[in-house]
Amino acid sequence: MDKVTYARLFQEAIQRALKLPNLSSVDTEPAVKFVGRPNPPAPITVDEALDLLWLSPEQFYLVVDVMAFVGEDNPPVLFVRPSGHPPDAYSETWDPSDLGPFRGIGPISPSDTGRPALDG
Repeated sequence: MDKVTYARLFQEAIQRALKLPNLSSVDTEPAVKFVGRPNPPAPITVDEALDLLWLSPEQFYLVVDVMAFVGEDNPPVLFVRPSGHPPDAYSETWDPSDLGPFRGIGPISPSDTGRPALDG
């Protein structure tokens, strides 16, 4: 698989994640809270997250969790976390017949945690 195809899968995973908390109509690009190696201290862009997730045409993270946060007055925030499994072939990812390594997990809102959705 090439990076362009991988990027399309990531974009589809983002769109699905944004639909869960009804953020898909928001015009602002979501900020990404990336949890992995490296672990950026501040939110990054979707393109920066893609660069961190792309390993090679032969090696992929097996699972990449993608979840949208509902922010009060903030743009949407995506939580993106590659698994700690050793990278492997695309056929070994979470669901190679759909979004490959990308796995949507449920949305949360600030009221679920009692804290703002984006805190750094």
